[in-house]
Amino acid sequence: MPPTKLLIHRIPTLPNVVPKAARLIRYTLEEEKWQLENLPKMEAAGVITRCISPWSAKTKWVPKPGPPPIRLRMVHQYIPLNSVTVKMNYHMKRIEPILNMVGQTKWKVFFKADAANGYCPGIMPRPCSIDDANILISLRESEASTNKQNTPDSEELDRRMKWKYVLCRRRSAR
Repeated sequence: MPPTKLLIHRIPTLPNVVPKAARLIRYTLEEEKWQLENLPKMEAAGVITRCISPWSAKTKWVPKPGPPPIRLRMVHQYIPLNSVTVKMNYHMKRIEPILNMVGQTKWKVFFKADAANGYCPGIMPRPCSIDDANILISLRESEASTNKQNTPDSEELDRRMKWKYVLCRRRSAR
């Protein structure tokens, strides 16, 4: 599949900057031999391409550790180019306020099982008294008269939710 020219890569540089071209450096005989052997293969595979640009960077060949057939790693020195590029300014959130917020004791997580048992934070559970039972019965009767248009599933859900709310509210008032 041939490459497309839909996207042109451009690195923003500071205004009025003259392109920097690196001096050619001398390579050892081993490095030159490795380049003549491997760079055409890499170009044919599409890993690298030939380029004519006023910008250039020094290329070093660092030997990879291993057995005697020499293997080299291509390393480019982009320090001169990086010194004239426009630095991207992405604001990062500070993590300290987030950690403080998460670590505060006022944030608590309760499971559905806790709410079903009438558990309220900071209050010891106790058996229902007659007053609590009367309130629950009156709520159930008033709800049955007002929500007749609902389906049985939603009525059951609403009744359970009000039951839990009343239990928590009555216990926290004491």
